[in-house]
Amino acid sequence: MKITQKIRKKNILIISIVLSAVIACCLITYVVFGQDGNFKLPGQESSQQDNTDEKGKDEIENTTNTPNKTTPPNTDQPAQSEVDESTGKRIVPVVSSTNVDGNVVYIRGGVNTPEATGSCYAILSGPNNARIQKDTTLLPSVNSGDCRTIEIPLSELSAGEWSVTLNFLSDSARGASNAEKIVIN
Repeated sequence: MKITQKIRKKNILIISIVLSAVIACCLITYVVFGQDGNFKLPGQESSQQDNTDEKGKDEIENTTNTPNKTTPPNTDQPAQSEVDESTGKRIVPVVSSTNVDGNVVYIRGGVNTPEATGSCYAILSGPNNARIQKDTTLLPSVNSGDCRTIEIPLSELSAGEWSVTLNFLSDSARGASNAEKIVIN
């Protein structure tokens, strides 16, 4: 009976030592590799972050291929708005795109500033001093405003080259896009 008690105590002692060694190895691995699985010396931050939740696998591979690459902080400042001296309105940037699809000309765009109210209109200048104006509404959002798409049937435009400008107007601001050229056959 004394022999079996000594064997049990010996087995418990061996199991305790092995278990302690496994726990110690796990702790050392955690300290050396950290949560992100990247090698680091104790007291040193990991050179890479775990972006698994935020980036796709391709993006992670691209960032890991460029070690020690640092990205400078974004120091871009928004452009200061000019003021039209004659009207006292801010001049805001307007972006636009124009394309012909089938028998319709589509004019899209908006302002890249937060505008709660206002309206948009397109001016088309064409052959023989033709001039067409099409009005639309502004669809405001938090940081910008989109002009509702303008659709013009080709039957309303004569053949030739047309210049298209999208404009924005509100009580406090105005703006116009760069002119785009389209050719109607």
